[in-house]
Amino acid sequence: MKIYTLIFDKKFELQTESGFLNENLIQKIADKLEEGKLEGKLRYKGDHLYWHVVKHKSNYVVSVVDVTEFIQYKREAMLDQLTGLYTRHAYWRLLGNEVDEAVRLKHLLGVVFIDIDNLKSINAERGYLGGDFVIQGIAHLVLKVIRKYDNAVRLGGDEFLVLINLKDEHRTLFEKTVIRIYKKIHEKAKEFSSATVVGTVLEPSVLEKLHKARNLKEEWEKVIESLDNQVISAKRSGKDNYRIIP
Repeated sequence: MKIYTLIFDKKFELQTESGFLNENLIQKIADKLEEGKLEGKLRYKGDHLYWHVVKHKSNYVVSVVDVTEFIQYKREAMLDQLTGLYTRHAYWRLLGNEVDEAVRLKHLLGVVFIDIDNLKSINAERGYLGGDFVIQGIAHLVLKVIRKYDNAVRLGGDEFLVLINLKDEHRTLFEKTVIRIYKKIHEKAKEFSSATVVGTVLEPSVLEKLHKARNLKEEWEKVIESLDNQVISAKRSGKDNYRIIP
């Protein structure tokens, strides 16, 4: 993180500067000081800065912290480098937010579980670069189907999860989304691989239980276990298919 120090006089004119801060940003801080504000956030051309004032005699001493690199690092830690989907690390925060939002708005939460078929065989035949190509390809297909504000997570090597916040009257839309994800992957199975897709909608009673749970992870694992069992059952019936759990 970069730290700058600015000293303004009582007329809010810059007297001393430590470091080289953009003139536009300096003027914005001066304007804020004149408005009587003593701290705040600034964004400029993708940079993220926080500033705070300490009054010393008749001067204003301003500390400016550039947290751009920290935010970028945090963002990268939350995204899977191979697919661009959220990582398992980010998963629990996303889940908590989605559950809270669904309960607050009295919505439902659609969950789609995607399991790539035969990834071990693909790795054996094409090598791990070939396997990575398949994982990337299927992740891209999933992103093309879901909405921008739906959350897609890479759970592990061959598993993805999508969280879809929806109103009660949109159940049919959710089912169509599950089918579209499956069909999109099925159409590209020769280029990438097939997958087994399972979707379910969590009812308000389940969401309320998750919302109030002392251990969200423990309660959520029960939901995932149920989905996982459905995936196993679906694969036994023949891979490359989908299932919607009522």
